[in-house]
Amino acid sequence: MVSVLVSAGTPPNLIVFRPNDAAQLYDIGASVNFETELKSLPAWSKVRPQIPPSFLEALTWRQALVGLPYQIAQQAIAIATNHLDKAGLRPPNASWTWNDFLEIAKRAARPPDVWGMDITWRASGWTLWAGSNGARFLNKELSQAAALAMGFVMPAPALAPPTPLTVDPGLSAVEFNGSRVEYCELGRGPALVILHGGRCSADDWSNVAPTLAQRYRVVIPDGLVHPLDPWRIWGLLDFLGIDRTALLAHSAGGMCLRAMYRLQPHRVRAVIGIDTQGVGQTIVARELPNERFSPAAAALYERHRAAMEELRPAHRGDYPSAVTLERRLLTYRRAEMTPEEPAQTRPAPRHIHRVAALPPPPEPIADSGKFIVCPVLVVHTGRGKLGSEDVSREWIEQHIQARDVEYVVVRNAGHWPWLEDPEWFLSHVEPFLARTSAGSACRPVYAKNEQTPRNERNG
Repeated sequence: MVSVLVSAGTPPNLIVFRPNDAAQLYDIGASVNFETELKSLPAWSKVRPQIPPSFLEALTWRQALVGLPYQIAQQAIAIATNHLDKAGLRPPNASWTWNDFLEIAKRAARPPDVWGMDITWRASGWTLWAGSNGARFLNKELSQAAALAMGFVMPAPALAPPTPLTVDPGLSAVEFNGSRVEYCELGRGPALVILHGGRCSADDWSNVAPTLAQRYRVVIPDGLVHPLDPWRIWGLLDFLGIDRTALLAHSAGGMCLRAMYRLQPHRVRAVIGIDTQGVGQTIVARELPNERFSPAAAALYERHRAAMEELRPAHRGDYPSAVTLERRLLTYRRAEMTPEEPAQTRPAPRHIHRVAALPPPPEPIADSGKFIVCPVLVVHTGRGKLGSEDVSREWIEQHIQARDVEYVVVRNAGHWPWLEDPEWFLSHVEPFLARTSAGSACRPVYAKNEQTPRNERNG
């Protein structure tokens, strides 16, 4: 909400906030350098030396103090001494540090039976604990995050990182005669299957899945270790007792959606496609020249120019938000992994159900013309370059392979819009799901472009 007000030119006079978003607020001009503002106060000169240096470092971004410390970690850690005994190790002493813990954990861990660390906290709780014990998440210049994804905080291959799947109860799996589908499941109600993009995983959706699960039974197949397979996902839904479902797909996950629909069209009540060709052709906005950047996107690009120029050539024209940079770098790292390494970046599924082999899949329906007969919502991110004026009704009629279409163009958004602005994302997805879950037809809306200040957010 603050970013919306700032983008609209009506920033609030006072913000009282936890420092989780301090760097983002500073980047968009919504907060100040506390060091500069407080240095003239006598009390600050007395208090500042009493603050642990690590606390100040954790709140320093681009050489500015963007927040003030207010909380320390109060979690406890339990050590299984029997595993240390087997490894010939002694527990850490009372003055142990993060490096001490890493060294002991690396030597004692024997995955998949013994993990160096096994926790299910959300990211905020984990970073409080790790940061208070010496872990660092920024580069030396305090200008770029060194590890934004929890799976990459732990550098040692023998030490299993804490699960990135922050949605309880974590991963489960179903094996059909040895062929596995891993998935997360939460909530009750009409089913919603979420298909993530290439080199992504179920944890991409952990920020909005709990909200969706308040009204829907959310199933998120995870293809990080075992690639998504359309027929096996239908087998998973049969195992879970799900007859009909809505399908939501992002990017490359749209091709899995397309194949699933062709195999069982009568079981799909609605489709949501985000930057995907699964429902028809799309305009890849990042390939448009950077001269088309909106003023907000151009300002973001100048702020992140150095980091954007480090991306691969095909992505240097992408929306220049912090989310884009973090997600692109994560996919690059995953692309360089061996087939065995992704499994080492998170704990194995907690529950594995072994069932009989799947029957052969049916003959898929043809995918020519407007073969999708259920309501379709298309979310098209403009990467700061594309607006509703660039996507006409005639273009939608020609390229989207469905008759019942709601098409939303978001000019200032990157490839992962639900991570950049979950409130905006849910404000469009939830009404669509509510209409289609109730069985009513979706009124076609062509190339609807948000005109509110939210659409001019700074990513």
